[in-house]
Amino acid sequence: QRHCSHCHGTSGDGAGPTAQYLVPRPRDYRHGVFKFKSTPNGTKASRDDLERVLRYGIPGTYMPSFVPMLDEDELDQVVEYIRFLAMRGEFERRLAGELSTDFSEDAVANRVEGGESRKEIVEELKGVLGEDINDSLEFISDSLPSDWEAADEEDAIVTPSIPRVPDTIESRRIGRELFLSKAVACADCHGIGGRGDGPQSTIFEPNPITGEKYPEPGLHDVWDNVNQPRDLTRGIYRGGRRPVDLFRRINAGIEGSRMPPFKNLEHEKIWHIVNYVLSIPFESEPGRAAASEEAATDSE
Repeated sequence: QRHCSHCHGTSGDGAGPTAQYLVPRPRDYRHGVFKFKSTPNGTKASRDDLERVLRYGIPGTYMPSFVPMLDEDELDQVVEYIRFLAMRGEFERRLAGELSTDFSEDAVANRVEGGESRKEIVEELKGVLGEDINDSLEFISDSLPSDWEAADEEDAIVTPSIPRVPDTIESRRIGRELFLSKAVACADCHGIGGRGDGPQSTIFEPNPITGEKYPEPGLHDVWDNVNQPRDLTRGIYRGGRRPVDLFRRINAGIEGSRMPPFKNLEHEKIWHIVNYVLSIPFESEPGRAAASEEAATDSE
């Protein structure tokens, strides 16, 4: 309440009083989705992942480091509370989904139009909540604890099968070719120069739930916020700037965003892309030097 609710909201819905002024918006914990983590796509964030964000903040956003304000025990306590908010939010969303088939506003309107009375539907809902709800609660909460516990297992962390390949000009050239290739297609979103201006960044994409197109162009995250591809020329990496952090962003994707996982891409190739991406802010034409040298050698 003292440090986080002003942005993230009392219930962790990302709608605190400051949230409307912030870009990107504060995280809505109710989805149980966290972008910057060390675990594979489709799994939960570990305690270490959440603590890392509290400890170091998220560069390029309004999420600060809380190390000056919280001691080690307090950091641990905030992590546990965030996990609780996420689990509670997921539970409530699942419960709403369980009841929505028959008792959402649209479902009730359709049933009334079909000849049922609203009173009958309300009585049916009372019966469900009074007699059948325990079975439903057990069903929708069954996997919640195990999903979060699994994220803290040692083997849950995305770990490269080989060490980082040397950051040579040749490695950057290979990385650039992969970045621009049709198979990996990084440039479709990040642009040929890595400025986040690829063709996918300007489309009017459909909302995956409603099917209707968003009113503004650009890629959106699961919270329906515009979430444009990173401008790699700035050298700001929200999930961390260690090479292994970028490796994980490529291998596992970024949960909740349009950044997909490339878990089937050979780890050596991922390292070449990492080397290239890390060079982009410091070279006018990253990755081209090796190609020029190769052409010069061939001419000799």
